[in-house]
Amino acid sequence: MPKGNPNPSTRFQKGNRIAADNQNQRKKRIKKSALRKTLIKLQELEPHSLALVEKSVKEESVDRESLQTAKWVLNNLISFTKAAAQDEAEMNGLRWKGDALEAEEVEKEEAEKAPSGAVFSLFVNDAKKDKE
Repeated sequence: MPKGNPNPSTRFQKGNRIAADNQNQRKKRIKKSALRKTLIKLQELEPHSLALVEKSVKEESVDRESLQTAKWVLNNLISFTKAAAQDEAEMNGLRWKGDALEAEEVEKEEAEKAPSGAVFSLFVNDAKKDKE
């Protein structure tokens, strides 16, 4: 039996409002950190590590090496989670800032192209002198 989606369509169902309701940016994909792969592997080991630590706390006999490894897994889960989150925030934040700066440049170019209202004329406008 094949795994995954039998109908691999990338389109959402018509009327889907999840992204709009959560005020997500349109067409902005969040890039995942490369650390996530290692983090997922450590998360798979977490239940076994917690069981070993629990046995140790209940004063049951536990192999010292396996207990040290379990502690290492639990400590590294925390540090990998923080590092991956920081890496993603930095990657995506820089990209979004770059997109915002690009949008500002486009707006400035459009403002420069728009007529300013001042018109060059070779003739003197006497209407202003008449008002004085």
